[in-house]
Amino acid sequence: MMKITSEADYEIQKQFRRGKFSRLLSELGNFAGDEQKRKIDEMIEVLNEMNGLELIYFLTEKEFDEISKMIGKNKLTLANAFALLSHIGHCRIAYSVSYSRFCDSLLAKRFENMIETEAMKRERDENLLFDLCKCYILLRREKDSVSIELRLIIIPFLMNVVLRKIKSKEAQREIEIILTALSTMEEKQNAITDLCVNEMVEVIKYHQQHRNLTQLAHQSAWIYLVNHFEPGGILERTCMNELHIAREVAMELEELTKCVDWKKKKAKWEVQKEAWMIKRWINTVNDKFGFLDFELRNDESIELYRWISRICKLAGKNEREISKDCIKLFESKTSGSNASIDFLLKSEIVEAVFETLLLSTLDEEEAESCLHFFVTLSDGLREKSDYETVEAKRKAIKRKAFDILEERGFEECITSFEENLYNTRIHWNIMSGETSKFFVFL
Repeated sequence: MMKITSEADYEIQKQFRRGKFSRLLSELGNFAGDEQKRKIDEMIEVLNEMNGLELIYFLTEKEFDEISKMIGKNKLTLANAFALLSHIGHCRIAYSVSYSRFCDSLLAKRFENMIETEAMKRERDENLLFDLCKCYILLRREKDSVSIELRLIIIPFLMNVVLRKIKSKEAQREIEIILTALSTMEEKQNAITDLCVNEMVEVIKYHQQHRNLTQLAHQSAWIYLVNHFEPGGILERTCMNELHIAREVAMELEELTKCVDWKKKKAKWEVQKEAWMIKRWINTVNDKFGFLDFELRNDESIELYRWISRICKLAGKNEREISKDCIKLFESKTSGSNASIDFLLKSEIVEAVFETLLLSTLDEEEAESCLHFFVTLSDGLREKSDYETVEAKRKAIKRKAFDILEERGFEECITSFEENLYNTRIHWNIMSGETSKFFVFL
């Protein structure tokens, strides 16, 4: 296979892979035994060469229906079907492909019936049930609903598998797949929460002692927990005070940051797993840490947001999607009633937003988020206090904000920001006054 050096090469290879995979799938029922397994292995090799966008073509009803029909006619063994489907599902999540028509397919209905039937047996086939449950949740979209009956079978069963195998290094890959799949089960159901959250807490505690999980498995375990947060709930407190969630995420971001080549602009056929995982962490912090912000004012949380600030600055030129996610997160940190100016400065958030201002690639959405951030920051610095010590601290923070502006080039910041706003045509007549208010005030 030729080396991809241009978009034209990529398009040629993409068409070749698509055609080869479709051909292998249509011919799969013509083979049996070891020969069929070899064809499955060949299909998996093709999948490994794809990126997320290409996978979309193989997550349609047509492909799933074809696999279901081959299973029904005994032309495809379940073992070979599970090997292929499990790999497709894991690739889907690893590349953050939200598209999938699995739940609309005949294959989904077949698997649902098989799961319920097998679970009801007095002497059930544990291996069969495991493969059915794993493939089912790997292939579904996060927003696809799952009946409470199926959830009560699938989630506890897979959690028990994880707990049985967590001490085995040989099972790391399998545990990663299960935890990644479980992290997509976002819908809250009290029966499920009560049943499986404690087990996931034990998984994370064991990892903190032995560091046995892969990065993706560790991240997925945390995401499963934060998907079940309730305001002021016991789980939230456990994650903060016992499991030290802010410290753990900061450590993960630090390690992932070292693995990304921030200086290289990526072509669309190049995939960096670590960059996707960073994006997944940032979106999780933004979407799920809202309840925690009342407590996130300690050194661990400052370190977490400091790493996100550094990532924002590193991502500015060549990882624009990550940079945008960071700015959205920072905007949300200033919009809440509990926003702390001191916290924003200590965590280097203010500095990160200032550096984003100077980017020539700043788009409309980012510019608007930056403006909202600055206006809110300005309002916070404007509020005087009757208490002498608090007022002294406010003035010190105000001075620090001014120093950062001056260090980065005061006039350059103003000019760059106003030009970006003008070029993107964001409510210019209204917002230019707000911008001037901020800079003049400082």
